[in-house]
Amino acid sequence: MEIIDEAVRRKRTSFSPGRIYVLAYKPDENRALLLEQRGLRVAFGGLDDFVAALDRNASSTLTSVATDDILSFFPHLRPTTVDIPHAATLGNTDVTRMFYGSPPTYSDITNDLTFERDALALMRNYFEVDDALAVYVLGVAGVGKTTLCRQFLINAFRTGSHAWEHVEGTDLKSSLWASLAERLKTSGERGYLYVDNAHKYIREINELVDLLSASSNRCLKIVISTTLEQWSYRTKSPNLFVFGKRIDIRRLSRSEIQRLLDLFDFNSSISSLVEKEFSGFSRQERQRRLEQKCEADFFVCLKNIFSNELLDEIVLKEFAGLRKNYQEIYKTLSALEASGLKLHRQMIIRMLGIPMGDISDILNDLDGMVVENTVNKSLGIYAWSGRHIVISEIIMKSKFSAESEIADLYDKFVDLVNPTFDIERLNLMELCARRGLGRLASRDRQNSILAKIISKAPTLRVPRHRLIDNLIRMGRYERAANEIRIFESDMRADAPLLRFKINLSLERARHSAGLMTEDRITLVRNAATMSRKSLERFPDDTSLHEIYCDSGIQFMRLSGDWSVADDAIKLFHDHSADSLDPEFSRAYAKYQLKFQQIQAGT
Repeated sequence: MEIIDEAVRRKRTSFSPGRIYVLAYKPDENRALLLEQRGLRVAFGGLDDFVAALDRNASSTLTSVATDDILSFFPHLRPTTVDIPHAATLGNTDVTRMFYGSPPTYSDITNDLTFERDALALMRNYFEVDDALAVYVLGVAGVGKTTLCRQFLINAFRTGSHAWEHVEGTDLKSSLWASLAERLKTSGERGYLYVDNAHKYIREINELVDLLSASSNRCLKIVISTTLEQWSYRTKSPNLFVFGKRIDIRRLSRSEIQRLLDLFDFNSSISSLVEKEFSGFSRQERQRRLEQKCEADFFVCLKNIFSNELLDEIVLKEFAGLRKNYQEIYKTLSALEASGLKLHRQMIIRMLGIPMGDISDILNDLDGMVVENTVNKSLGIYAWSGRHIVISEIIMKSKFSAESEIADLYDKFVDLVNPTFDIERLNLMELCARRGLGRLASRDRQNSILAKIISKAPTLRVPRHRLIDNLIRMGRYERAANEIRIFESDMRADAPLLRFKINLSLERARHSAGLMTEDRITLVRNAATMSRKSLERFPDDTSLHEIYCDSGIQFMRLSGDWSVADDAIKLFHDHSADSLDPEFSRAYAKYQLKFQQIQAGT
């Protein structure tokens, strides 16, 4: 501010007709408003924004590059990419935040504030295989997936490779990464790209994997991580199974617990945070407690290491110490984040009526509890998140214990959503999942909110799927059939809709009162016919194979005829032999056993 005041003073005393422009790296709307009232022009931006703006107006022919940085050839990737060697030197370490659940920064890792996971050696060894293309790391929240992958990237650049991480919330440009891979191949170099929460970018990842496979290019390796729940039901490229390796992160091994204890014993910045009662035990007793009492779960281990109380209580005491208005912000953000939504500043402002001028103070006062990241500066979209999803779950369960409270929150969210923004359309789809509306026991309340979502964003398929599924489960077959007709009228039928249509026939055959056996057989035969035709369109859909088998079983029980069941299990077997997806093979094995048990009379 002193420099700005001096510039204003000199302009005033010199009677200069020019204007003063202020370029600020860190956005501060309140300060900008004050400066503009004094006649100054204010703009926010950094080097990434500057390079991206230049690139939009640049010549299509690149004449020269005065740097060895390969990203300079692809300036559109710069704003969406973290360069690991640079990130490792930033010095933004935060031990307290990290050991309360947030993933470590690259600076944390280079400063030896993490311990090595056993899976790190697996990743290193696998990528030494000539044809290796990708590693996908799966596990529950808070188990250390991001830490492991970032440790691997630090190791990669230390051994002479390029290493990058995709910035979550930005577009993953698969075609540009494929072009970068070609440049790596030309120069004889190797690079690694890490994508966290990969389920959000599964289409782009499939596309990139297919491009690299088709060109036989292994100079760009892909590292991805996500939760098993989000991964299992999404369609993956077969090349990911052929040229990729799955690594599951679960409980800590004995050697990992030893390294974790070494970290606490020999790093003073961490040992000072360890709860005194835990640190008072002998080394052997501490290891025993982590292995047995905590069952080697990483997050539970941290709970016991850093406090003799449950982490839930620590979080709730922290919440109780906040001012009332901050409690409302924190619990709303936590509840929606725990429901799978990606919140941003404007949505919180809309929901709670927060004055724009208070935002800076809120972020300062809730530093470490509420985190803001830029998603799209030009549109004014800044993502808000809590400290960790597990902590958000704790807050939600405590502060929204009544179902009506969380249902009212969802209602309010849908009322205020703006579906013209991609981030808010994505949130509407996420709200339909198990973590969102699935929390409500009342299907009527679910359906009411789903109807609102459909009205707000009629082109979204997911809320229509969920509404139809609910109606079938509730036995409201006519309404379900009507919703299916509306769906088919508005847009082309997809695999989930076909499954619901088949299931509707099966459920009517099972539960409709007053039907003769021959009527029920006709309904099941129709379901089987629809299943067979649907599999011609979607031969790799596991759920369609399962429902075809269910149709065969139901048809056999009503008519005694095994022909439909035999065809269903044979088709399942044929596709299982060709499928590289282990989930598909497991589903086939389950139905094969089920058929054998029925035939054996067990």
